[in-house]
Amino acid sequence: MSAQIYFFIFVAALSEVLSQDPRTCTRVGIQCSDCQTLSECVKDADGLGYHYERDRKCPLNVVCDEFALYCELDGYCRHKEFECPSQDYDTEIVFPHPYYCNKYYGCLGPDKYSYICDEGTAFNPTTKDCSLPADAYICIDYPIPLCEVENFIGDIPNSDYMYICRKELEPLRLLYPEIHLKSDPPLTSTMEPSTSTN
Repeated sequence: MSAQIYFFIFVAALSEVLSQDPRTCTRVGIQCSDCQTLSECVKDADGLGYHYERDRKCPLNVVCDEFALYCELDGYCRHKEFECPSQDYDTEIVFPHPYYCNKYYGCLGPDKYSYICDEGTAFNPTTKDCSLPADAYICIDYPIPLCEVENFIGDIPNSDYMYICRKELEPLRLLYPEIHLKSDPPLTSTMEPSTSTN
């Protein structure tokens, strides 16, 4: 493949990663608002919500790593836009949002639908509805733990869901949870693990 074609593919893939919606500020502290922005989240003056007060952009090809809480050359962006599992469901199946407790997705065939719970409520992975209060255990951190190791398979307790941590190295270094139903075919058959040693 010529260098020019590779460059255009790289730029297109990088644009897709960088164009993801920024994360919503959900708790006080430092967090990565997107793959290349380190942000400080503070409470609103009325005490009811949160907003970003300061942002620091990471240098090109350097990612904001949620574990380091810093822009890391060898770090991983731990957020990727949710994609429906490769199975074509003939009825809508709901999945928890990996990063926001008050959001969830519906997958029907190849189509993805985004949903937001009513204010003051959170998605309950056990009952598959918005029956938890917004201050529930699931909202303290992330509904699905941030990935630390590629190919780690985790269980979402008391639910029909599980996840596997996937890694991508281009255009940016990503390490993110891929959510599945426990009843789906074995995860090893859905995607080949990375062969990279990085």
